[in-house]
Amino acid sequence: MVQVRSVLCAIALAVPVGVFTQAPADSVSPRPKQLHDRAIVVDSHADTTQRLIFDEAFDIGKRNPNGNIDIPRMREGGLDALFFSIWVSSNVSPVRRP
Repeated sequence: MVQVRSVLCAIALAVPVGVFTQAPADSVSPRPKQLHDRAIVVDSHADTTQRLIFDEAFDIGKRNPNGNIDIPRMREGGLDALFFSIWVSSNVSPVRRP
């Protein structure tokens, strides 16, 4: 149990470091850039579905001033596939069938 906590703490501390220390695309050295360009890049969790449904001003085809997902950014980042997710309130009860 102590080892599991230690691993979880290490991951929790490493994630922000990884996110906030990412270099801009222009400063990536050639070899990692080549690897990224050859790889199939998949984002396995995008919470953009709510914006597509509820935000009438949101256009996924245009660069948006807020948020992280739009088609221009996906193309620039070399994203090949994306799984859209949707949040469902925890107070939604399951449908009961007779």
